[in-house]
Amino acid sequence: MIYLINLQRFFSSGLFTAFSGAETKIGFDKNPLSFLFTKKVKHVIGDGRHEVARNLELLASVCDTQFTNPKLYPGQGK
Repeated sequence: MIYLINLQRFFSSGLFTAFSGAETKIGFDKNPLSFLFTKKVKHVIGDGRHEVARNLELLASVCDTQFTNPKLYPGQGK
């Protein structure tokens, strides 16, 4: 399956998304062409979440979106 995930809310990106040929088109509801998307996610600004968290919502139906802290292993790998 081919997925296209559109992070933008602009008409031009909605146009590319709509005519991309992707089987599943996911994007924010504020895109003017979101009615052509397979799945729309509500975009809310001012609710205290970072933009990264909002963007991860677009991936929720495709994969695991749980935050994981980075791990460092100093001195290994030489």
